[in-house]
Amino acid sequence: MAKTQEDEVTPTIARETEFWVVTKPTDGSMVCDICFETDFAGLQRQFAGGLEAQDIMGIWLDRYVAEGAAMRLLQLRDAGIR
Repeated sequence: MAKTQEDEVTPTIARETEFWVVTKPTDGSMVCDICFETDFAGLQRQFAGGLEAQDIMGIWLDRYVAEGAAMRLLQLRDAGIR
């Protein structure tokens, strides 16, 4: 199927789309500390507050997949595998 000009400017994720961010856990982190729902404006505020790109482990559209990833990161942390 041929691409149209409209396809070239239609974003995969719209500006107002909410998504789930998972960050690297620290020693005392729980799932709610490292997995949060936001949008692009909220992510921008997180960066302004000190979040760094290298601390983001992933971004998901599905809450349950993001929470599963966060739980796995906490398991790896607790096992001493980072």
